[in-house]
Amino acid sequence: PGTVGVLLVPEVPGIQNASGPLTAEHLGQQQTGEILTQVQQELDTRRPLGTRCLVNWARYKTVRVKARVLVHREEDPTEVKKRILTRLYRTINPLFLSNANTGWEFGKSLTSWDIYKLLGTETGVSSVGQVRLIVDNVPGSKVKALEADGFQPDTMYAASEATVFRSMNNGRGWESVGVFPGEEVQLVKAYPREAATQASRAGILAVATKLDGGKSSGIYISRDCGETWESGPKTRFRIEDMAWMDRDGSPSLLFATDLGLYELSARAGAGPIQIVVNPADLALGFYAVAVSTDTWGKTSVAVAARSDGGVFLSSEGGQPNTFTQIGLNGELVRILEVQHRGPHRYLWAGVAAVGDDPGKGCFRWTITGSAESPDGWRAFGKGWQAGGCRSLTFQGSTILAASLRRGVLRLDVDARDANWVSPEVDCGLPLRDVGRLQPVDTIASSPDGQVLLSGGAEGVFSSEDHGVTFKPSSSQEFIEEVTVPKTWLFCSGEHEIKVEEEDAKK
Repeated sequence: PGTVGVLLVPEVPGIQNASGPLTAEHLGQQQTGEILTQVQQELDTRRPLGTRCLVNWARYKTVRVKARVLVHREEDPTEVKKRILTRLYRTINPLFLSNANTGWEFGKSLTSWDIYKLLGTETGVSSVGQVRLIVDNVPGSKVKALEADGFQPDTMYAASEATVFRSMNNGRGWESVGVFPGEEVQLVKAYPREAATQASRAGILAVATKLDGGKSSGIYISRDCGETWESGPKTRFRIEDMAWMDRDGSPSLLFATDLGLYELSARAGAGPIQIVVNPADLALGFYAVAVSTDTWGKTSVAVAARSDGGVFLSSEGGQPNTFTQIGLNGELVRILEVQHRGPHRYLWAGVAAVGDDPGKGCFRWTITGSAESPDGWRAFGKGWQAGGCRSLTFQGSTILAASLRRGVLRLDVDARDANWVSPEVDCGLPLRDVGRLQPVDTIASSPDGQVLLSGGAEGVFSSEDHGVTFKPSSSQEFIEEVTVPKTWLFCSGEHEIKVEEEDAKK
């Protein structure tokens, strides 16, 4: 409240006479810090008292058009192609060129109908077909992490190799918001709404990358949903998992690492500090960490120990020496997630499996604010024949689990005889070979429970029926529409237009 964002688009000399594409790189060359500072200072002298202005450069999404155009026999195909390309480059651009061409609007989608209209009205064109809209930068492979934003509606994040992508329409379109050259993004964590004690937690996002072949990690923090990033410390350990929490009124990250549990304040210049979990084994490492905050602000922290050492729980906000071992010794616990259902909080533990072991599914612990639970660990393994559990998310009473061998399984925890249900082989998830689904590495659900995203080796897939069927959600090629966030603009890439005479039609 009281904040106004102002986005700037630079002026590019000579653009009115240009016939080629105006790329994001061209625009970036004009975006100097000096101009940004001048505009910020000028607006600060004029803003009403009690408000503030945040000035930034606009962001751009590159799109290419592919189409086949037939021209009348008396037309020169080469000349028609030149005119078509000029129209495309001047129309799909973010700048004001003239009163008749004011540039693409912020947030306006590009549709195939726009292209049919644009090309169909060019002199000499007989027909337009095979229109495709292409974007080059999508999470199309090796998706290691998916995350939903609890504050921004319809906003999801995906990690693919060195890039963090963001979707602001539940996976229908993706934009690159963070690139970390030479590193591999392993984890993406948005601040959870359930843990927030202040409205200022909205927009906070953390990334952990893999460095030195997996021996260490890099930390990056964004406070504006990935629009800008702050570099954090490079750790001497590998981060296996992380979770957000509030500590003394400030956001902090907890890291489960091979050398123990660590905490990092989100303040600038802070470094990770080790938290003693088990005084009898200070070298104990951890695979997973989960945080739960109840409606009264009391925080519980759970960690899953390496060497199959079970789960430890602190009801004192993860303070040193406040953890109690609560069981699952000898189980291959690799995943911990907290489910919030009304006033109830449940800690779910996902179990890995070795070789051809069918696996044990998951266990559930009711969080009570102490190290006690009325039911202890409740096993949910009936119907599980999927190997290891790799990720968990929740949609009401439905528990969804990413697995090694059976795609995304679902469980109605309220059913009298709760049973894991595997998807059909033709559910839409990619196949490893005949009759076998590829491993699913990560899943995430939108906060409203309407959309489920699944990630793995072949990109992102989405489901709107609680994991029964899926469709691709990170394609580069679109038949109908390419979306763009409401604060972004389109730029043209190199369009591919094939122009032929009518007689050449086959």
